[in-house]
Amino acid sequence: MRRDLNLYVVALVGALAYWVLDAFSNVVLYGSTLGDELLLRSNHSVVWIKIAIFALIFSAISFSKRFSFPLQDEKHTESLDEIAQLQQLSDVLLSSLSTKLNTVKALEILEKNLSLEATLLFLYDKESMTLYNENTFIKAHFRSKEIHPLHTNPYQSEIEKIAIQIYTKKSAFSKEHVTIDKKTLTLFAFEIKEERHEKILGNLMLASFSPEIVEANMSMLRRFLQMLSFALSLSAKKELLQSMNTSYAGETTQYDKTLDVFTYLKLQDEVQQEFKRHKRYHTNLTLVLIEINAFKNISNIFPAAVITGFKREFIQLVKKKYA
Repeated sequence: MRRDLNLYVVALVGALAYWVLDAFSNVVLYGSTLGDELLLRSNHSVVWIKIAIFALIFSAISFSKRFSFPLQDEKHTESLDEIAQLQQLSDVLLSSLSTKLNTVKALEILEKNLSLEATLLFLYDKESMTLYNENTFIKAHFRSKEIHPLHTNPYQSEIEKIAIQIYTKKSAFSKEHVTIDKKTLTLFAFEIKEERHEKILGNLMLASFSPEIVEANMSMLRRFLQMLSFALSLSAKKELLQSMNTSYAGETTQYDKTLDVFTYLKLQDEVQQEFKRHKRYHTNLTLVLIEINAFKNISNIFPAAVITGFKREFIQLVKKKYA
């Protein structure tokens, strides 16, 4: 009973975190109040979608473990240990402190519980990968926390080379071996993926001289990865919203000189004014939305300067055709 209650608490915390963050996102984007967004009273709220996502997050966390408990008495103790480890990790990972601090502490607990030499968390950027945490082992095998897989580096360690191969292949799981001080070190690598958008956020690598301990706890690790990916994706979304909010709050002009278009706030004002005019005088009103298919794939391939130039040329093309 206590085991199920713990899972439900973790599931509820995760689902509520989504609800609040999504509400804050809509406050920033639409200028509504936080109370209206939380209670789904805003005009743009799609109630059934938000409730469905809330229910999916709650169900995914709370029921993911319930159907995999061993039935034999001999394995029952291992299941209780697994739940205890997940509870300990979730208490740290989902606490009210900063995501980075919580993540580093959770990884340190994981290292201790599984007798690991290191846990190496890599977060992927467009053309690089960043080491999120470090310890003595990591410092000995990596010269920098910023790793550029496409750059030639003759001083790469064997572990760094494997990390780059994993980044390049983007495989869901891999297991490699390296000889260090005449002992075999096993490197387990797991992808960290944002399930909702199928976006790969990074990779978690476990370095162990006792791989049998890691293999015996694979079930616990996969559930920890679900919590980790959820925490990291929430943190990334929060940072993006804060960046957008700062950008909009700091605007002193109503025109984006780089792209030669109205700023977001100016465009929002224009749309609202035109809609009010339409309601008052019953004039014809048309709003055209243009979407570029697979634009995300282009952004992942080309650098920011090329993408900016493409946007500018596309905007000029639209202006010339319809202005």
